[in-house]
Amino acid sequence: TNIYLVTTFEELECYRCYLDGIEYILKTSEM
Repeated sequence: TNIYLVTTFEELECYRCYLDGIEYILKTSEM
């Protein structure tokens, strides 16, 4: 179970970076 939790946490971090990248691209395209 611990391995699953760690993997999920890492995936969430990666997903958050992915969303931040999209948000950055949208802000840049507006300018």
